[in-house]
Amino acid sequence: MGGHYYVSPDQEDGGSWSFSADQLTQTAIALWPGSEAAGPFPPKDATDLDIHTGGGHCRLTFYPEGPALVFPDQDPLLIPAQVILGLLNALAPGTPTVWWTDFDATPEDLDLTCDATVLAEDFSS
Repeated sequence: MGGHYYVSPDQEDGGSWSFSADQLTQTAIALWPGSEAAGPFPPKDATDLDIHTGGGHCRLTFYPEGPALVFPDQDPLLIPAQVILGLLNALAPGTPTVWWTDFDATPEDLDLTCDATVLAEDFSS
């Protein structure tokens, strides 16, 4: 643990996100009441989200330039997997998406239709 995970549209496959930080925040709060957001923070206009799910919480940062969602490695990875799938299925369904870690910057396809358990296992492998 100690690294970070990155999720972004697969621009090489034509993926793009058209949602704003405000739309992301509103969606997160609608899906998981009690969640909070702060920002944008200079210099990259990052927005920090603290998502409170029924089973725990996860912190993630949205960088609109890039764009990317970034979250720290945590145990269990099921919670960030649920959050990423929930947000992207609400805001960018069907968009080609990739994920990678800062300790292995190899982009991996992220199937937005998969189960969160499968995604969490992908994150941990």
